[in-house]
Amino acid sequence: MLDKYVEPPVRRRLEALAIELNTWREDQPPVLEYTTKELREVMAMDAVAAHRLSPGADSWDVDFLHWAGQGGQDHARRSWEAGLELHAERPVGYDPMSPDEWQRNRAIRPRARFPAVETFAVHTLLTELELLGTDEIRILVCDGPKILTWLGGWRQVAFRRRDIVTLEAILPSLQRRLIMERDLALSSLYLDGLRVALEAISGAAFVATRRGTVLLANEAAAPLLHGAPRGFNQAIAASIRGEPPDKDYVQLRIQPIQAKGVPVHYLVLAVPATPARERRARELSNAWGLTPRESQVMALAVNGSSNKDIAIELRVGLRTVELHMSRVLAKSGCARRGELTARFWNLDD
Repeated sequence: MLDKYVEPPVRRRLEALAIELNTWREDQPPVLEYTTKELREVMAMDAVAAHRLSPGADSWDVDFLHWAGQGGQDHARRSWEAGLELHAERPVGYDPMSPDEWQRNRAIRPRARFPAVETFAVHTLLTELELLGTDEIRILVCDGPKILTWLGGWRQVAFRRRDIVTLEAILPSLQRRLIMERDLALSSLYLDGLRVALEAISGAAFVATRRGTVLLANEAAAPLLHGAPRGFNQAIAASIRGEPPDKDYVQLRIQPIQAKGVPVHYLVLAVPATPARERRARELSNAWGLTPRESQVMALAVNGSSNKDIAIELRVGLRTVELHMSRVLAKSGCARRGELTARFWNLDD
């Protein structure tokens, strides 16, 4: 199809663009920024845009916009946002959240297909960008029903069959690249979220492999990894296999984490076994000058209990626990519970 409709110089440009889309480099500019500039030249368009919309509070938000054309990126974005704000009910000729199946991953000329349909938002945009009266071509690059990007452009000369073939020729490489970039961004987000969740656990917490290799750990777990008895990774692996841990030192609670496409990992919550915890609480209580009640609060806190749980356990008010906890932190020189737990676990302290 490409050989039939597209001239050799354009084919070579498209092949070079496909290679760029399939190549990952750390210093590479955003792929859509590069793609819009290339398409503007290859297809001799007055302007090319790539964008995606998402629902906002009262209108539609522009998730991103890459623009190659007159007026510049900032002017184009302001024009888009103005059109969306004025005409929020039906801003474009497709559903931005889930377009009809026939509109996905195919290049079309909207005005040729829907000569009577032009939304007020699009009309406002084209007026602002001085593109009113031009012909339009676009493709909704999708992964299933979800839009990865709207990609298209405008020019005075009507688009023809070869232009549709040209735009669709880059679809496979562009779709793969955008899916990869989305998945990498989500992976980074999930990883950051997991780190935050681990830090919210007051006791020592890890994410480990089946062999006991620790991939992530919160602050409270640091002494176990660096200052605790040797073989802690082996203890994790043994617990995952169902073997009993060293009851005199630590107790491990194991929860499998299953995610599509990766081996099973494990959330490991570690607490000192009761005898070891009681010995350590006595040592630190003497060193820091804690009262008996403060010592009780500390021992329960480093075991992962919340202030509410401690109040129930000791049959005192929540405010009383908060006061005791503040005094424990002050006497220990710790700024927060995670640091207190870390010091409690550090047997060389």
